[in-house]
Amino acid sequence: MRSQAKLSAWGRQPELHEAACVSDSSATSGDVRRANRPRGPCKLGSLPTVLRKGPYRFFFYSADRDEPAHVHVERDEASAKFWLDPVRFEGSRGFGRAEIQRLERLAADNAAGLLRSWNEYFGD
Repeated sequence: MRSQAKLSAWGRQPELHEAACVSDSSATSGDVRRANRPRGPCKLGSLPTVLRKGPYRFFFYSADRDEPAHVHVERDEASAKFWLDPVRFEGSRGFGRAEIQRLERLAADNAAGLLRSWNEYFGD
């Protein structure tokens, strides 16, 4: 059930997505991996989308509150993570080098709003 969400730094409510996780049979006991199709809610919680630019979705994992401010980016099956203060690339799966640079510029251009959204969501 969706609780009343605060407006993001861009003046609209963030989209909330359930994390879709399943256990991978090749993983060790208790290891959880994201699935391509939802098979039930994951214990990670909601995934508030705070920015969409073209094919990219910028979002937070609700369980990430104990880490420094950062944002995850997805497009299709590719994903990346960027720290926000200062903006720097953390890691990626599926994006090429040029696209990572484009994403880092997008994160830098929107860093103030992304940081505001992080602080509003996590209450910092």
